[in-house]
Amino acid sequence: MCDPPGPSPIGSFLELVAAQQAGGIPLGSAYGPRPDVPPMWGRRAFQAGMLRAAARGGSFATSGGKRRIEWMPAAICMLRGVNVGGHNSIKMESLRRMCESLGLRGAQTYVQSGNVVFKTTARDLSQLAKRIETKIEQTYGFRPTVIIRSTSELREVIGKNPFASRSGIEPSRLLVTFLATHPAPEVRDKMLGIKADPEELRIVGREVYAYFPNGIGRAKLSPALIERTLKTPGTGRNWNTVTKLLEMAESLEAS
Repeated sequence: MCDPPGPSPIGSFLELVAAQQAGGIPLGSAYGPRPDVPPMWGRRAFQAGMLRAAARGGSFATSGGKRRIEWMPAAICMLRGVNVGGHNSIKMESLRRMCESLGLRGAQTYVQSGNVVFKTTARDLSQLAKRIETKIEQTYGFRPTVIIRSTSELREVIGKNPFASRSGIEPSRLLVTFLATHPAPEVRDKMLGIKADPEELRIVGREVYAYFPNGIGRAKLSPALIERTLKTPGTGRNWNTVTKLLEMAESLEAS
């Protein structure tokens, strides 16, 4: 194990974390001006990753003369409109291989609707989504919308569930639509003004939470209506899938 530079060498990851908490080394730094971890991953995620690396006996790696911790965060990738009604078909094994070809590590898929969890060093997830869209178009001949969230972002989506305090909510009837961009205030207000009782809808940041007590099959607040009204593409996942994807991402980060 190498000691980081400085007058007071730190010989272990746990001591490094303690020093960072005390303000000796900024969280997320690479002992230099370039951040070691993209801001989107969050300081808690980075610190948790370092602690896991310490527990596994991890070591420092060097890059361009800077020392950093060998830990890579996970991201959750969701494809819109694949394997629906026999159209836009992608086999999940093939999708995993495609992700690996882009340098995305440990790719894992969940069900057939186009959910992939992987590790990545990408700093700009919107640009990574465009890369994946382009690769899918080159490989399979169609271009779906790709939405990516970091593990910490998905954890926040779950934590901000506006229906969390309600009893009797069926997870399979609670749909979260992940939007590509924040909707403009005027279209957001228009969406919230649509009356569709007994269906309910809330918008938090780039996520739309919609509850369908009678099921999604004949919903008034359909995904097409949501996307058309908010004027930004998105893709929906029910609550069971959302929580499963977070579980997979956290497990992958810990591996």
